[in-house]
Amino acid sequence: MIRSRGEFYAVRFSSLLRFAISSGIAFVANLGLTAFLHEVLFLPVTWAYLVTLCCVLLLNFCMLRYFVFPGSQTKASNQFIVVAVSSVAFRAIEYASYLLLLTVVKL
Repeated sequence: MIRSRGEFYAVRFSSLLRFAISSGIAFVANLGLTAFLHEVLFLPVTWAYLVTLCCVLLLNFCMLRYFVFPGSQTKASNQFIVVAVSSVAFRAIEYASYLLLLTVVKL
């Protein structure tokens, strides 16, 4: 239980710092895995990116569940379903935007 305003802010800052660390790890994993799949394993870039999105989703879930918010009381399976459903919608929009930029805009 938080006893003072200072303790409240310390707990919040600690969570924010752990969130920033996990986001940085996910970012590096996203770039690194996409490059590895495309440049080393010669997977087409669109498929490499799609595989990476799925892997980073699992990585993010585990990092948030066990590192950023370790005291969660919700069952991991139930929590993953909620995260997966909400992430699928966002990732679908992100992937469609990526394909649009790659194929139409030719970036």
